[in-house]
Parts: sequence; structure tokens; C-alpha cells
Amino acid sequence: MRKLILLSLSALLLGLTAGAAVAQQKGGISARKDVVKDIKAPPATVKAFLDCTNATPVVLDASYSGDTTGGVNNVSAYGCSTWDESGPEAVFVLNLTGPTMFHVDLTSVADLDLVALDSCDEDLGCIVVADTGILTNSPVTGTFYFVVDGYAGNEGAFTLDFVQDPLPIPVDACAEVIQPLPGNEGDVVPPGTYAFSGDTCASTNHLEYLACADYTEAGLDEFFEFTLQPGASIDVMVTSTADGALWIVDACMEPFGCLAYADASLTGSPETISYINTGSTQKTVFLVVDSWGDSSCGTFTVSITINGGVVAVDLPSWGALKTRF
Repeated sequence: MRKLILLSLSALLLGLTAGAAVAQQKGGISARKDVVKDIKAPPATVKAFLDCTNATPVVLDASYSGDTTGGVNNVSAYGCSTWDESGPEAVFVLNLTGPTMFHVDLTSVADLDLVALDSCDEDLGCIVVADTGILTNSPVTGTFYFVVDGYAGNEGAFTLDFVQDPLPIPVDACAEVIQPLPGNEGDVVPPGTYAFSGDTCASTNHLEYLACADYTEAGLDEFFEFTLQPGASIDVMVTSTADGALWIVDACMEPFGCLAYADASLTGSPETISYINTGSTQKTVFLVVDSWGDSSCGTFTVSITINGGVVAVDLPSWGALKTRF
């Protein structure tokens, strides 16, 4: 298959050789530094499950010290790592009520590792096992557990620093939105089929991945605006010289809400997507013509069938469209 499903965090491959492994990760958290360690099978008997009963609550922009010496070893292996973590554990819990970016640094003379989890489950909850710390590479929300564990039975004193990082600037494509249908501002476009063309190579990459997608669409993209009357629907077919992909979203800036997504064909073959306004009021939606492949782009043709009426809301953009293409 010519595509791989790429998550927001994919493991960083370091050219592994037999008998070596790196910290693995998932979700919005990754290792601050990838470290290669020899794979040592954990002890044959895993004593118990991760115990979060007495987890220490933590907050960001604070430092915490501890010592695992003489502590209890409940877990010797984690579901997202092959490392032998047979030392005693110290467990911490962080609650985030809104989207947050942060990093955590682990300092210790002993060979201790830091485990990040999104539930108190060493298998299903494991996000990443790291040697010196972790960081978020996209905003996260919810409850996270952090376990200081000993590699190959190590134990000792440690310090954990939890530091909040600034949120990324939201992606905003609103200034580049095009209303591609004819008519004056506020006019209802009658049912029918309409066509236009364009070229994404003059644009930028605004939208790459949402939970509704099968692939990461890292190509350059164009946003087109439609305001649908109650019960109105649009059926769209786009053919592109790039490996095209289509989105219908509810906003022209983050956070994007995915209403529909399509990427089922290869370069030069049409993609189709549909959406119906099932609500009782007008709804503005955005068709995004995108493509698979880093910075990919190409010319495209669009055929849109309208059922039930669409309101033309942005006459200046229609004039710009005729000039631009």
C-alpha cells in the first residue's frame, strides 16, 4: 500500500540493530531524548499490576523529589516498551482540565526511567517509556500518570520537574477562504451542478490530520466556503493531478471539526465526499481540497451538486476566484 497511517506521534527510528531498542511512544507525548538500551527480558514472573492508589498529585511548573530505594516493584514491563523495568516504582498523577503543552524532566544518578500513561494500566495505558524525560508535541487534556521506574532493577533518589510550555498558535485559513458559487451576498444558489477549477500549489498546508482521517494529508490545501440551508446537501467530486484528499470541516481555523473525509483513490482518480445539513438553521461548512504527501500540490477540477439550496455569502471571493483561476 502506498500510504501509511501516520499518527501525530510516530516512533523515531534510530537504525536499530539486534539486541537494541528505543523508547516508544503514542498519543500526544513523546520522549525528550531517544536512548538505545540493550533489550533484557523482564523477570519471568511479573509480581502484580501497577498500583496508583497512593499516586502523588502533581501540578505544572513544580519540582518533586523522591527515592525508590527499598520500594515495591509491582511492574517489570510496560506495553509500549521492551525495556526491563524491574526496579521499584514511584507513581505521580497529573490532571489537565484543558488543552495543555508541557514537558517533564527526570534527574537521577541511578539508571531510572520515566513512564507516561493515560490510564493506570501498564499495558493499555502506556504512552512512552523514556530515559530522561518526556514532552508533548500537541496539546493534551485529561489525566496522566507518570511512573519513575528502575531499569534492570535499579533504584535511587530522583527529581522530577514538570514544566508548562506555551500552546501553539492556532492554524488560521480564514483569510484565504474562497466562496466558489455565483450570486450576490445572501443569495440562495438553486439546486444543480456547478464546476470550478484551481491549483493548490499557490497555497499552504493548513490541515494535516483529524480523528476522522485514514491518512496524514500533508499537502498544500484550499478552503471553499458553503452556507447550507436546513436540509440542504452537497455532493462533491474532485479530480487532482496530486494524490487528492477531501475534507468537509465546520471552521476555517483550529479547532477544526470534521464533518466528512475522503481519500480512497490514487493520483489522477476522482475523490468524492458528501454532507447534509440536518439541523434546523443555516450552517456554514468548508470544503478543503488537500493531498497526500509532504508539501504535495497540483491542479484540480471540482464538480458540486447542490440539493436544497446553498446561500452565497461572500461575493468578493467569487470575483477573486474568477480572477485567480
